[in-house]
Amino acid sequence: ASCYITPCPILAPMALLQRAAVTGLFAGAAAAMVITRPPCTNVALAESVLELATGPSPGGPQVDFPTCAPSLRQELGHEAEATVARALGMAQVPTSAMSQASEVAQEPHLLHLYVVQSDTDWCRSPCEGPTWELAAPKPEVGSPYELLEVAIWRQDRRVALYRFDSAWLATAKRSFQDLCHGAGWACPKYRQWREARRILEVGPWPAELDNDPPGLSKFLRAAFEQVLVQAHAQFSGAKHVAVTYSGHGSHADGALFEGSVMKEDAVGLLNHVADMSTDSWGRLSLLNFGGNCAEGRWNMLAAMHPFADWMLASDLNVGGFELTKAEKGHESMQRLQRLGDLAVLKGSSEASGSVDEMVKSIVQARQEIWASVFNESIKRQGLEQSIAAFRPAAEFSPFAEAFRKAYAALHSPEARASFLKHAEANRCDVLESARWLDAELQRQGVSSAVVVQFEALRPLYASTRDVVEWKSKTNGLGFNFLGFKDVPCDFPSALGPDVMPPPGGWPLKASQWQPPAPQGS
Repeated sequence: ASCYITPCPILAPMALLQRAAVTGLFAGAAAAMVITRPPCTNVALAESVLELATGPSPGGPQVDFPTCAPSLRQELGHEAEATVARALGMAQVPTSAMSQASEVAQEPHLLHLYVVQSDTDWCRSPCEGPTWELAAPKPEVGSPYELLEVAIWRQDRRVALYRFDSAWLATAKRSFQDLCHGAGWACPKYRQWREARRILEVGPWPAELDNDPPGLSKFLRAAFEQVLVQAHAQFSGAKHVAVTYSGHGSHADGALFEGSVMKEDAVGLLNHVADMSTDSWGRLSLLNFGGNCAEGRWNMLAAMHPFADWMLASDLNVGGFELTKAEKGHESMQRLQRLGDLAVLKGSSEASGSVDEMVKSIVQARQEIWASVFNESIKRQGLEQSIAAFRPAAEFSPFAEAFRKAYAALHSPEARASFLKHAEANRCDVLESARWLDAELQRQGVSSAVVVQFEALRPLYASTRDVVEWKSKTNGLGFNFLGFKDVPCDFPSALGPDVMPPPGGWPLKASQWQPPAPQGS
């Protein structure tokens, strides 16, 4: 029976009778012997699958399975996927078209490594029901899109690499009927179904590492190096390689997976990718942090820029939509935003689009979701949302050098104090700081084009500014905060130790920060 999250007094035979009472799989008197589950609605299943697929909100309740009984035709995800497709204006690529494409392309057009981190609040060990596996649309056999999924199982202290396909997912969505035989959505047979697609497992890690973040970071680095070796062995000829992390943000300092792999280990891990021989593995085509809160910060780009042609990130919190019952019952599902990127990557890859086109499609799709599905929620809550696409490998170093040179050209203490005041007043926004530098240097008769360099670094940007009035002036990339999610800005890391600070020096922590006194420029 489905008893892995909450105690369940009903044994499997009784659950089968409950299921029979709703679906009519068994006839007559048996149905009258038990209290039936209510029938599932498509809306209820759609809401449930989005929660199961993306995990609990911070501080929110544990994820649980629907308490209703589905009809023979209902499944987890059917209505949700249709909603995603409608919201993004996407059409499925026919299987025949994918088969034709695979005959031409012997290697994947895109290998997508999708990483999640599961814990007890998401799925209590041994996790016998479908959760994060429902999130990413799976490829057909022979598709030019290949998907490998990596789970950091906190509850089991292991890292596992899986390769699922669309046929596997179809059965997983029908675990109630096809695997658990009416006993619920979770059962030992589902776990066997999932683990049969596991191609690598590392762990368990020692229990003491749960309270030793640096030690766990090193373990995870070594585990992901094995993951990458396995992925490379299977798909060394992939034309493009993308990595998506589905989860929350961290300190935007170069650490990966909510800080579980610390900056030094993350850089070492990505250097391991760079050391691989083929062109597509020498540097990632895309690092997708677009569903993680506030990873669009200077120190993140500074750490990651050698390793990716494109990076998606936001400098703001992502999501937080509070939907009415009517909005949930329409198309507005709380978790659509995260799932949208995965659907777009799959669709673009199957159409053999370039990485530039994939990235542009993700940004456009996010903007469309804000303008339609979440429009009323954004207006009601005044939500500020953004997504930015960066070209870190090609453009971060030229931009950083231009920014530092422009600041170094501020020779007067008053100008440096005014720069600090303006940057802090705009919550450490990089573009607003660049605009100020250009304007100030041009006023002094010095040529400056820092904004032009910024636009080359961040060529694509979308936000909810056209939906709701913003209080802030953020533009997709910020300097890291030294306070708790607020000023002062971490200028020493961005500008380096050799530049002249403003009068009184750089504030180094929140307790030292006071708004700069007004001074002439």
